[in-house]
Amino acid sequence: MLKNYLKLAFKVLLRRKLYTCISIMCIAFTLMILILVTAIFQSALSSEGVERNSDHYLIVEGLMLRYEENGRASRSRNGELGYGFIEKYVLPMNTPETISYFSTASEVAGYSNGARIQSLVKHVDANFWEVFVFDFIEGRPFSRLEHEEARPVAVINERTRDRYFGERENGVIGQSLFFQNISYEVIGVVENIGYPEELAASDIWVPIFATAERNVARNDVGPYVAILMGNNTGDLPAIEEEYATVMGSFQPSDPQSYNKGYSRTETNLERFARRILGRLSIYGFEETERDDVGFMLSLLLIGGILFMALPAINLVNLNTSRILERSREIGVRKSFGASAKTLVGQFLTENIILTAIGGVFGFLFASLSLYFLSHSGMFQISFGYIQIDLPVFFISLGLILFFALLSGFYPAWKMSRLDPVYALRGAAA
Repeated sequence: MLKNYLKLAFKVLLRRKLYTCISIMCIAFTLMILILVTAIFQSALSSEGVERNSDHYLIVEGLMLRYEENGRASRSRNGELGYGFIEKYVLPMNTPETISYFSTASEVAGYSNGARIQSLVKHVDANFWEVFVFDFIEGRPFSRLEHEEARPVAVINERTRDRYFGERENGVIGQSLFFQNISYEVIGVVENIGYPEELAASDIWVPIFATAERNVARNDVGPYVAILMGNNTGDLPAIEEEYATVMGSFQPSDPQSYNKGYSRTETNLERFARRILGRLSIYGFEETERDDVGFMLSLLLIGGILFMALPAINLVNLNTSRILERSREIGVRKSFGASAKTLVGQFLTENIILTAIGGVFGFLFASLSLYFLSHSGMFQISFGYIQIDLPVFFISLGLILFFALLSGFYPAWKMSRLDPVYALRGAAA
């Protein structure tokens, strides 16, 4: 029976080639967008790549200072964490197994053979290399001693190595980079990374203390992000509770200007949701905290359903029109005893085949789009870990089947209700 369904389905689809091509492209484009979005979200939130420890740590990315009187703020200041705040309140914490802090990426200019080269640099501590798991192509990360002694050493990525030094048979370890009025010795080369791992991403990583200004002014607000990592996910509630206690005892270093401080921890998923939604809940001073993760997932679910429903409705209309054109064929088959179940099975098979072909093209288009994004020079960020792997494949397969059923059920049901007498006359019941 299934073999006959398949043969008949292919013959019917080849009968109207233009209609079939339009339907396939409609399905392919819809599924391509859904697969791309699924791949990006899956890569951003999976425990793979450099940020594979993300389910073991909490992130502290901001501090808000306010001067409050009678429950109202007369002035405020916000930004990332300052070294003074980290030194006094974050580093003494007991519940985290590992504490790392590092600056946000900043742009620096260097020169190679007279050519100006723009790169991103991050100032990081030695624990940075324990929190984030880099794959070293050459050399090693800098040690705690090198960080504390402010040695001018640097770890660079492949792109920076190629831009500064080109191809070298003996590698680039020991070579020098000059920027920000300091000559840094290259001690390690890592693979290129970028979005969605922008928390760790940069072109160059150097010790925090090894800067011309010794970027360690003991202020509350500064350029740093802190990572509080436990041994496992179960440690996170205790870390979050201790940090809340720390903030309860926080006293701004300039009490004449500010008398209150707000900051909170967040998981990688919460951070991702906040950035997608453009929230300011990073500081945790809202009277009512929003569930950014739940809100983001709800929007994605609603958006996905609507995005799939529009082309599905279009296909329903096209399929219904196609059924009416085949009314005489349906009438003959019903006159010879074909049941409604048989006819529904046939039409759903046709629709599943049509959707599957569109799914294959959508999958190919999505793969080509990701390859283009990864290798084009249009973006300064790298899409190295965004790929269509097994989880994305099975999610995409589920989307294809759902799409086929969504767009095929009503036309199949309508076809099964055609009265054979009217169908033989070419009219719908």
